[in-house]
Amino acid sequence: MDYFEMMAWMGSLPLWWIVPLYLVVAFLFAWVFGSVAKEMDH
Repeated sequence: MDYFEMMAWMGSLPLWWIVPLYLVVAFLFAWVFGSVAKEMDH
């Protein structure tokens, strides 16, 4: 699956499905970043 196929697949997803997905991904990134920052402090 190449980049354009993936973009087309993402574009075909309903919005109510994409928004929670992005929120979960953003939360995970924030949590990982926070954990790494905390580790760096020590």
